[in-house]
Amino acid sequence: MGSRMKKIILILPVIFFTHFHLFGLTQWMQVSLRNFTTNAEHDIDIITGDIPQAETIDTASKAGIYWQHEISGNLYKNITFTVENDLFVSDLSHEFKNSYFFNDARFKLYYRNESQYLKIQYANRTYNPAATKFLNIPGVEHSTQQQMVHNTALHYKGNHGRFNISLYGNLRNLDYEYLTIEENDLYESESAWDNDIYSYAELSYKITDIWKTFISGYYKNDLNSLDEFDDSNPGIGLEFDNRFDFFNALKTKVVYYNNNFDSINDKKDHYFLTEARYTKRFGNSLSGFVTYINRSCYDEDQSQIFRISNMLRVHAKYSYLMHNMKDSFILAGVKYNPENEGNLIFGEVSQYLFKDIYLTAGAKYAGDLFGTCSAKCEYFMTPLRSIWLNNKFTDFNNKPAQNIISLGTTLIF
Repeated sequence: MGSRMKKIILILPVIFFTHFHLFGLTQWMQVSLRNFTTNAEHDIDIITGDIPQAETIDTASKAGIYWQHEISGNLYKNITFTVENDLFVSDLSHEFKNSYFFNDARFKLYYRNESQYLKIQYANRTYNPAATKFLNIPGVEHSTQQQMVHNTALHYKGNHGRFNISLYGNLRNLDYEYLTIEENDLYESESAWDNDIYSYAELSYKITDIWKTFISGYYKNDLNSLDEFDDSNPGIGLEFDNRFDFFNALKTKVVYYNNNFDSINDKKDHYFLTEARYTKRFGNSLSGFVTYINRSCYDEDQSQIFRISNMLRVHAKYSYLMHNMKDSFILAGVKYNPENEGNLIFGEVSQYLFKDIYLTAGAKYAGDLFGTCSAKCEYFMTPLRSIWLNNKFTDFNNKPAQNIISLGTTLIF
């Protein structure tokens, strides 16, 4: 797709956002100016642009802007739509991003009635080649630079008595550039496309108000001669979902999948997923939940079940000063996931100060991976409009630390 078409796709959401307020639609917008700094001791070389020439990036502070905009409204009875657009522009820096200039636009159309739900979505992510890195993407044999990504999706849910059906399909089209070596070790840039289809279907039967059984199937095809990343897995499961009262709820699910395809080890053909979530409220101020997920497989040769991974997550939130424009709260949680190096502990506090000014502070610690802390001061001019200053510092164990200061505004109108 030519550069002219890319500019048109980038500009269309802007025109849409500018003119459709005449119809009284609901809009949400957030804009922030960013400043990025790092404690890296050395400059880095990154390759961007149509010509594969390394560009040296120093450690001086870098500026950027992040604009998010969303519009939603009604077209006809039972038909609504949402248009979302994210634009990120930044100086090239040490920040761990694949691109420093991209525009992400999403168009969603919904149909709802008492028994059916339908969503049609098109998403377009456009990159500026001069600010986008070359990457190694699974399923693509060359080092690639993304130019544009199209995602077209359809999701349907239908309730037919005790039977429920859910269908989902997504077509992804990736427009990219890749490098080839010509004579005299010179590089040339070539254009290509990569396409994928993802689909999922589930048919469930409600045995009682709290028990249901279901069959499901997932299918992915890379739509090319390579089949290493193609897969399909039919499944069958049982689900329990019960809200005992206002203060207690429990949802559990057990699913068996048959992963019989080439890219998975034969020992993982028989795959089991177990999920459980218990939610608890203590009055109107304190609430929390506990989630447990287990992934296991059955080895036919050894006639034994082996654990693949466990994940335990606990959240608790205490709210107070609820007579103000926003609640003040204390949030804390922990995640235990040793097999995937996913252990995490985190906390957040939001405190009303005075005259509709709030101070929020948070921290996360992920074992051997990273530690991060943030602070945000926000002034609410009205319940729907605010200005804020945010600072986020992240210390990576094996990479340079980074600090991002953002000055922004959030508007609903």
